[in-house]
Parts: sequence; structure tokens; C-alpha cells
Amino acid sequence: MMAINSRASILVVAIACLTACHQKVTPPETVFPGEHWVESKPDQVGLDKERLKEFSTKTGGSGCVTRYGHLVHSWGHPGTAIDPGSVVKVIFSHLVQKSVKDGELPSLDATAVQHEPALAALNASLGHKDARITWRHFLNQTACYGQTEEPGTAFDYNDFTMVLAWQIFANKVYPGAFESATSRVLDPMLTKPLGCEDQPRYYANEGGAWTGRLFISPRDLCRFGLLYMMNGRWRDQQIIAANTAHMAVTTPLPLDLPRTKAQSTEMLPGQITMGKGANQEWHSGSYSFLWWINGIDENGKRFWPDAPPDTFGGFGYGGRNALVVIPSLGLVVSWVKTEFPITEMSGEGHVTVNGLLKVLVDSVRN
Repeated sequence: MMAINSRASILVVAIACLTACHQKVTPPETVFPGEHWVESKPDQVGLDKERLKEFSTKTGGSGCVTRYGHLVHSWGHPGTAIDPGSVVKVIFSHLVQKSVKDGELPSLDATAVQHEPALAALNASLGHKDARITWRHFLNQTACYGQTEEPGTAFDYNDFTMVLAWQIFANKVYPGAFESATSRVLDPMLTKPLGCEDQPRYYANEGGAWTGRLFISPRDLCRFGLLYMMNGRWRDQQIIAANTAHMAVTTPLPLDLPRTKAQSTEMLPGQITMGKGANQEWHSGSYSFLWWINGIDENGKRFWPDAPPDTFGGFGYGGRNALVVIPSLGLVVSWVKTEFPITEMSGEGHVTVNGLLKVLVDSVRN
């Protein structure tokens, strides 16, 4: 009888444990930072302090971790604005899509030649193909500018293209000098609506050229990430449409879209680059409107296998700088100025990032 009672007790406990394990934990309501972030301890939002310390130690540089809009962990100099490299591309993607919402561009499928007529004169032997570049092509690295392919027919991670796109946008879609692009474009479309603390700003390089690169701090990057975690909503204002925000981070390029053959052709006179050249990356089925997402590659593997499927982010220098958003866990994280090797995100970069994200995900307790 004693044995039966013991078995029954064990069964009751086991059932209770299984029930508890499968109970859905309701996450707290997300808060939005005001003049400053709401600061909370990790355990107040279900994170493990020691695992977060491990995460920031492995990452290095400067950065911060937020959950449900609470700033819970930071290191280095999270309030210092620096150039995060290609992380700025996701901000550019946002600005273009917001300009469609605001009516400054008719659609993402409008051609860039409407604002830059000189494109129509390029590459006569290729049927003046550059006259057919659209803003959608710019935002998916399929413009094939300076390459022989027709726009939309190949993937070309190309920093010449990004400068062309930004300069048309900041100088002609929103007419004015590059020197005033911060006050004319960035401030009203991003900085002021999100209440950024650390004055994001465009800057000219040492040669005086304006390429679309900007200074922004890790904690202001997290504000931008929070906007996309909330599907384009900031408090009670829909900054961009929810379906647009969702599309931006869930629409990977198809795996059958090839990489450009890297055969150079005519560009506009004096064309400069944001950093490197053309044909730098493979999209790996994980590139969506200048964001990297956790897609599935040609071998059926996730881009970041140790992170949730809904993870997305912007990255510079193959993960040295990053903004990462994991909506299913309520996490927005950024880091900059790390010392990882400079590489491609589709190469060793996504392996490095996956290792960091594993530690971050392991910090989640509930």
C-alpha cells in the first residue's frame, strides 16, 4: 500500500510539473522610453544577470540589452554615438519606406531615374538598364548598379549602390544639401519621433564626401529596434504601417535568386562608395529589405540555428557592430566597437553572431 501511495504521489507531482511547464507565461506590457530608458534589474523582466554578464564579456566593445522596453544591462559606453558601419542600412530602409507612407515617394516600385535623370544615359549597350532601377531594388541589394545584370535579376551587396541610393534620397527626394540631411531628413523622420537621446547624425568622411554613414549610439539603436519589435508603433503613433514593418523583416530573397557575376560596367561619373565595392555577400535566403533575418539556406539550415526563427538585425563588418531584435522574447540588443574579425555576415559573421545569440537566449528564464 505504501508503494502504491508513493507511486501515486510521484505521478501527481509529475503531472503538476508538466502542467506548470506548459502554462503560458504572459509577458509584461512593453514600455516605451521617454527622455531616458526605464531601467530595471534583469530578474525583474525574467533574465539571468550572470548570463547577461557572460554575453557582454564575450561581445566586448559597448552595448546594451533591453527587454519589453526596459534597459536591463549595459556595458562600455552605450550613450556614445559612433559609426556602426552597415547597421545604418536598416535605418535607410526605414526612411525610404516611411517616405512612401508620407507620400514623398509614390511606391517602392517607383524608378530612381525620376529623381536622378542621369541614370537613363548609362550603359547604352545594355539597354540603359539603370533607368529601370527601383527603390525596391535598392532596398534588396538587387539594383545591379555598376554590374552587367538587369535590375532585379541578381543579388549584389554593393556599397556604391548604397551611396547612390542615399544621395538621391537625401538630396533630391528631399531637396537640399547633404550637410543639412540630419535636420531635414533624419531628425523629423526618426530622431524626434523616437526621442533619441544621443543625437544621431550624418557625417562627411575625411575627404569631405557624404555617403549616408551616420553616428548613432547603442541605446538609440535599441530605440529603433524597439520600433520594429512593435511593428512600427511608437506609443500611440503608427510611425510606419504595421504590415510594412512586418514585411521589412520577414521577406527574404528567394534562394534561386543568383549572385551577380561581378562583371563591372558603367556608373555615374565620380561615383563613391560607402565602404567596400560590389558583390560582397551571398544572401543565404536571409536578406530582407537591408535587414538580415533568420531564414533557411540552401541546405535547409537556419541562419542562426540557436536563435528563435523571428530573430532579425542590422550588422556592420560581419557582426562587429549590431542591432538584434527577437520579438518572441521581447529582446532588443545592440553592440558596437567589438574586436571580432572583419568578415562577411554570410561567411563567418553569422557563426560568430549565432554564438553570441545562444548566450543571450540562454539568459531568458521566463
